[in-house]
Amino acid sequence: MSVMNQTKTPAAGPSRYSDWRMLGKGGTANVYRVRDTELNYDVAIKILKPEILSSESNRELMKQSLRTEVLISRRLRHQNICAIHDLYDGPEGFGTVMDLINGLELRDWMNNHLDDLLDTAEIRLELLRKIAEALSYAHTPTSDFPGIVHRDLKPQNIFLREGDIRKPVIMDFGFSVIGDKTDRTTAQAFTPKYMAPEQYEAPDKVDRRADLFALGILAYELFTGRIPPHSLKDILKTRKPPRIPLHEIQPPSDFNAAVRPPFDRVILQLTAYEPERRIQSADDLVTVLTKPKDLLYPPDSLEIVGAGGQGFRSSKAVELPGGDYLLGAKAGAKGVNANELPTRKIILNPFRIDRMPVTNREYIEYAESTGRRKPPLHDHPAFGAPNHPVVGVTFDEAMQFARWAGGTLPSEAQWEYAARAGQKLIDYPWGDDPPSPVRANINNISRTTSIVGAYPEGSNRFEIYDMCGNVWEWCLDVYEEKFYTNIQQGTLNPVNDPKNVNPKAHRVLRGGSFQSFSVQGRCAFRSSAPPTESRNDIGFRLVYR
Repeated sequence: MSVMNQTKTPAAGPSRYSDWRMLGKGGTANVYRVRDTELNYDVAIKILKPEILSSESNRELMKQSLRTEVLISRRLRHQNICAIHDLYDGPEGFGTVMDLINGLELRDWMNNHLDDLLDTAEIRLELLRKIAEALSYAHTPTSDFPGIVHRDLKPQNIFLREGDIRKPVIMDFGFSVIGDKTDRTTAQAFTPKYMAPEQYEAPDKVDRRADLFALGILAYELFTGRIPPHSLKDILKTRKPPRIPLHEIQPPSDFNAAVRPPFDRVILQLTAYEPERRIQSADDLVTVLTKPKDLLYPPDSLEIVGAGGQGFRSSKAVELPGGDYLLGAKAGAKGVNANELPTRKIILNPFRIDRMPVTNREYIEYAESTGRRKPPLHDHPAFGAPNHPVVGVTFDEAMQFARWAGGTLPSEAQWEYAARAGQKLIDYPWGDDPPSPVRANINNISRTTSIVGAYPEGSNRFEIYDMCGNVWEWCLDVYEEKFYTNIQQGTLNPVNDPKNVNPKAHRVLRGGSFQSFSVQGRCAFRSSAPPTESRNDIGFRLVYR
């Protein structure tokens, strides 16, 4: 549960615990910061929500889960496992008393760092190793304690002390079981996105390897920013665990240039359908994760990856200051569409953006160095010319190039801000005058793409080129016609949720192309296409943190 704005609960009667302040809200419980007046220090108390205890059967199940959590915590004292001290049964409800940890969930950290997979690869690996070490400790039986199976490992159950990814703490052992395997009375616990196939098909036979499967799905997401296709995220709808051969799953290195092939194998092996094909123990996993040189490319080696590599492209990008910006168009102005309204005041952090779209030369060098397919029109005398923008690239292919190059696709808010050079509601990058043959390749004046940067008269005051015409450009956002209606005034870095969406959902296109009408090249004009679209008038450019 993420730390939230603190608010006081209604006053309770005299108690050892006082000054109750809300810290976070979860699906089954709320967490409070509370003063222990007897020992004179602050603790956290997790209180089950009243609706969770509404039925007698559910009440006993949830109370038993908390009892189990306390019993397990008393036997598991580890720096990466949250210490739980006792049960709480009082005026505020039923719950547990635990250490007070200031910080945030791993889920929040991952959401905040979607665009810096390369720069944070080493600390992500450190986090993974520490979680594996904590699992190894929890799984390992001793002479007087048989160890546990957590059964619900996920980013929401990993808390980061002080928000530091190097200080993870595993939480919520309420659905854990003591010993190597579950039984039928303790079998029903899971979060579909991370659970192992056997948790759905044979929950009473689950053992510690289910935790390793969950850690594998988490690791894949941690290093790629996406959930793999063999996750059970849709199990409640499909009623059948996906059974995809590991060699058919895109390895993490496809999305993160820092990942070496041996690390691909480790992550994918953790997520094998059959438990016997996985890495068999957390202890074995820890041994592998203590050799980072075998798993990740050194950061300095990523600075010189081909002509399209991280150092080359980002060094040529233009730095934009960000700040307050009016997103959208003027209501009532000629040519304005409903999806460009209402105008919203937003805030953007500083960022860097390519001065020009990615070219065929850059994309082909990337394809040849990584084994990717070349663009479908690479042999065409115009559309495949080295200095023309690459076209025929799908949304996913553009994202793969972006990750390899150390950047990402721009949000449509970033794109529009860059096109207007931060100026208020101008129609085109250069101002309000419509395009002319010297300013933009639009209105079919050439019938093909042109060399990038061929229209300097059409650049803006940030010296960014081709933001009107030549090629439509993929943006990060999922397209939604009324997206601006849902944006609150003053929103920071708005993006229409690009995470874990329907893979067929349309993505935003901006800028118009050589064959578009002039009005479609307006800075505020919003279009879209299916992510699998491969056309001769769609290209892309990158942004960088």
